[in-house]
Amino acid sequence: MHRDPCNVQALTTRDQPAVVYVDDAQAVPAVFDAVQVLYDRSRDRWRFVLCVSSARKLRKTGANLLPGRSMMHRLFPLVLAERPPQPGGQPLRRQPLIPLGNEAELSSTFPPAGLEERLAYGELPGIVLLSPDDRQAVLRSYVTAHLEEEMRREALVRDWGAFVNFLRLAARDSRTPDTPPRKTVRFS
Repeated sequence: MHRDPCNVQALTTRDQPAVVYVDDAQAVPAVFDAVQVLYDRSRDRWRFVLCVSSARKLRKTGANLLPGRSMMHRLFPLVLAERPPQPGGQPLRRQPLIPLGNEAELSSTFPPAGLEERLAYGELPGIVLLSPDDRQAVLRSYVTAHLEEEMRREALVRDWGAFVNFLRLAARDSRTPDTPPRKTVRFS
């Protein structure tokens, strides 16, 4: 399948269950109909993972949401137990919601970080594992590709000029500690 993504016939002749991943599935709402047909033909043969970043767009287009055939999973950012504080920084005390007795220290595959880094870059697992330069590039690309373009395309913001001013103000306020503050802010 990975060599020819349009070769659905190759998938239907497999003897063992196939896992099919579709990223950004809301871009082609008809894929949900195809998933339903394949799943209904043989539930034991398929496992689909459909990644969607805009459920609003799916509902707006009237896409098949696979009722009774799907489960929703949300991907959340890291929690404190998964990413330790920076060495030498102020320790962040962890209290379990439900004390279980002898809690072993959790080992983490994620690098330690201080509060400023957590606030500047967030806690998405794919971002925290990147180098600082790559983090900035990926986040800039995300803002351009997903946030700005989707807002323009969906026409969620009626007064785009005022919203761009708001984004600039928000960007200035979220500067890194070594960036000097700007003194003037103009609103139109």
